[in-house]
Amino acid sequence: MPLIITGLYTGILGLLMVLLATRVSGERMKQHASLGSAGSPPLLEVIRQHGNFVEWVPFALLLMAVCEINGLEKPLLHGAGASLVLARLLHPFGVKHDVVPHPLRALGAGLTCALVCVLSATAIWLSL
Repeated sequence: MPLIITGLYTGILGLLMVLLATRVSGERMKQHASLGSAGSPPLLEVIRQHGNFVEWVPFALLLMAVCEINGLEKPLLHGAGASLVLARLLHPFGVKHDVVPHPLRALGAGLTCALVCVLSATAIWLSL
């Protein structure tokens, strides 16, 4: 069974991941830092923006794939995918070294966590 909907959002989020990784590389070049953050708050900021994305998105996409394979309705899958894209766009703008807590960080993180919880429960339900 092809994963058309999950594939769409995987592609969109893959491009976002490349953008975040490119920002890390650019900041590393500016700071002349090969590893770590070299004590640079702006470098640490982009490292964490990318890192948080990589920590959450693959598992959320795996849950979407499981739900799609097990027959979750297309509109619900699109809702999950669009929510994940929105959350992962908001979150990096809220990861600021000089603003804690930032509302966009809280909104992006909260939406991502809620989505993973809903997809997890849905994957369990569809598997029973």
